[in-house]
Amino acid sequence: MPQPAPAPGYAGTGPTGAQAAPETRRGSRGERKRRLPLILSLCAVGVVLVLVVVGILTVRNVNRSEYGPDVVAQKYMDAVADGDLDAAQAIAEPQVPNGADTTLLDPEIARAAAESIEEVSVSEPRIDGDSATLTAAYSVDGQSYELPLTATRTGRTGLFFDEWTLNAPVLQTLTLDLVQTDGTTVNDVDVSLQSGATEYAVMPGTYRAAVAETKYTEPAESTISLGFSETPEPQPAPLDVTIHTNKAYAEDVQKAVDAALEKCVDSEKLETDCGFFSRDAFATEDEKEKFDTLKKDGVDFDLKEKPTVTVSSLGLVATGSFYTEDGKRGKVEAVVEAENGDEYQLEADLGPSGTTKIEDDKIVIDFLTNG
Repeated sequence: MPQPAPAPGYAGTGPTGAQAAPETRRGSRGERKRRLPLILSLCAVGVVLVLVVVGILTVRNVNRSEYGPDVVAQKYMDAVADGDLDAAQAIAEPQVPNGADTTLLDPEIARAAAESIEEVSVSEPRIDGDSATLTAAYSVDGQSYELPLTATRTGRTGLFFDEWTLNAPVLQTLTLDLVQTDGTTVNDVDVSLQSGATEYAVMPGTYRAAVAETKYTEPAESTISLGFSETPEPQPAPLDVTIHTNKAYAEDVQKAVDAALEKCVDSEKLETDCGFFSRDAFATEDEKEKFDTLKKDGVDFDLKEKPTVTVSSLGLVATGSFYTEDGKRGKVEAVVEAENGDEYQLEADLGPSGTTKIEDDKIVIDFLTNG
């Protein structure tokens, strides 16, 4: 028997009597297939965003850990600690204050220091725009120091990483007042230094200045340990290398004084460079008037007793000095003829004082007076 047509949207039953799926359900599966690319695209975008965030965080971390201002400061301080001044100066050229002499900024002298900076640590930087402030802590020969530092962001390294330039710290200075410079060493390194008081800039560390023994001086040395300066214009630290004259110097000064006195005696002149007798030495006007009548030549001197001089221990060998202490004075007598033929006997204590200098490795009297 003929069957009526199925209603629209109704598939009817198959040969087995199973009911076919509605067309509307077949349409839903297609729609889901169309949505799949969109979901995949959104997932890809999410992954990209995650990667971007991770990349930004990675760059920040690398920037902070590898390229931060504290990293630059740490490298600088480590180079100074290692005595590698070339590496330190490549990071930041040191600031030399007060127009100080730079002779001691010698890498060999720095490397030879018995003590350098150690226990270095650098604080977390405070960054404000392109400027950073931080503090470096360190010690030298057991003395602790803190050093304020600044750095400036000056560009990029590669595409992503900051470039920071350290503003170099100010160097400390020391003063050396040397009267003898031959054979001078600093940290056992031969060095040519200035005579007289001179201010030298130095890197942090220990400095031992030594002056060699000479014919007239004993060996001398002095040591000082310094950090960086905490001010733009530091007060120089004194490194006192006191040079003491030796026994040979005192003996040769005495010989030079004796020779000068003998020369004055042999001159047979009343008024000599040694100042034995002078008009002002007489107390009364009568004595002064008698002195005026004495012949100035043909004096018969007798050096009764030589004085013993004391050499100043200031170590000023080039311009040394001497004087006569009480109890070590000498005595000289003279027979002098007056214009009228009368003879007078004069007597004076000898207390010479004056200065000496060295010429051709010999002591020479530069000035002598009788006091």
